[in-house]
Amino acid sequence: MESLYHYGVMLLLLDRLIPSVARERILTCYIRYMGSSASIYTTKVAKLCKGTGYMLMKQSGREIIPEKYPS
Repeated sequence: MESLYHYGVMLLLLDRLIPSVARERILTCYIRYMGSSASIYTTKVAKLCKGTGYMLMKQSGREIIPEKYPS
């Protein structure tokens, strides 16, 4: 169970610290660099890195949290 907790924390931190546009660009660059046969898990990783709608305004510290977002 602890591994699931850490996995969830990792995904929440990924969403909070790296904006969705940057995550998607990093993933695109990796796929282009490694080629189409890079991994059989590419689509699963893309789903995890996809934008969720969460935004953190760093200057004001304001958060925009979409509905059904985990708390």
